[in-house]
Amino acid sequence: MKRILVALSLSLLVAVSFVDSSLALQIDLFSDDFNDNVIDPARWTADITGQGSVSEQNQRLEFTILGQSSPRHVYLQSATFSAQNWTSIDFTGQWAIPSPRTAEFDLFIHNADDPSEYFRVNYQSWGGPYLHLVDSGPRIFSVRRTPPGTLTDFLLLFTETGWEYWENGMLVNSLPSSTMAGADNFYIRLGGWDYSYYPNQIIYYDTITVSAETTVVPEPATLFLLGPSLLTFFGLRGRRHL
Repeated sequence: MKRILVALSLSLLVAVSFVDSSLALQIDLFSDDFNDNVIDPARWTADITGQGSVSEQNQRLEFTILGQSSPRHVYLQSATFSAQNWTSIDFTGQWAIPSPRTAEFDLFIHNADDPSEYFRVNYQSWGGPYLHLVDSGPRIFSVRRTPPGTLTDFLLLFTETGWEYWENGMLVNSLPSSTMAGADNFYIRLGGWDYSYYPNQIIYYDTITVSAETTVVPEPATLFLLGPSLLTFFGLRGRRHL
């Protein structure tokens, strides 16, 4: 009888400890290193107005933009990807505008189920230049800053309560936000636009990745199977000594 009580207590303790715990996993949601010099139609859809273009060249993504006195844009939109039970999402990569004139370039991550919800990082080359962090919340942070002329590491990181923007390992700014709270499906947009007549405004992107930290909680039904197993084990050991 004492062995049964010990086994039952042990099984319950093991089950409760597992039920109260959770596992944090880092999972990849979307990525493209642009090394094959061909835009993958299964990953990307182009959105182009005017005479702009986008291509993979020299193992990176290259946008060419010509404004023509009204807003003309060139974007790539990713396929939709999903994350369940996420606690944070990282959107990383590199970007540059080698000869800033008047073009702007953008990063977006959208809630695919409601595209009006998004986070956006935007460099405005003309009239400033400025860096804008835009939340469809709406919230905005703006600072006078020169766009990166060479490939620069960026990180857009967000949780259900806010988001941060980093460049070259340094925090630029953070904004409180519940914009993506409850969202499970996402897509990203890369590119830029211009009003001007300047020819061949060039924007580069490279090594785009999106990953999520997710929480997995073990199922109680599976854990409580430990109880009968431990009882059987201790019961058999008891019989051997009778």
